[in-house]
Amino acid sequence: MRRHTNTITKATGSAPVGFLPLGGGCVSDVRKVTLADGRVIVAKSGDAGSSLDLEGFMLRYLSETGGLPVPEVLYADDELLLMNWIESAGGLSDGAQIQAADLLAALHDVSADSFGFDRATVIGGLHQP
Repeated sequence: MRRHTNTITKATGSAPVGFLPLGGGCVSDVRKVTLADGRVIVAKSGDAGSSLDLEGFMLRYLSETGGLPVPEVLYADDELLLMNWIESAGGLSDGAQIQAADLLAALHDVSADSFGFDRATVIGGLHQP
């Protein structure tokens, strides 16, 4: 992750001063990054061909089209994805579970004029042409 220090600094305007490993990155290294100005972000790092730029595109698309509360994408290229940090107390309350179900149902209501998507995407490490 430290190999991306310059890119993180350029993308956020502040140098990273701390990296804390996070779980859940099935195809990439995920870290909570503290910046010199006090902001906290999430950085997901992978090898060449990781398609993290596609993940960034998909998060933006879900936010704009599906209305889902997803992290704001601060930067995305093939090997690095930077997102805002979303604070959480951990676990899901009954209300949070109901909200998640409502959001998923709304996402399934999104329609298009034709089958498929206008560009390739990914699910984990699996490319979806």
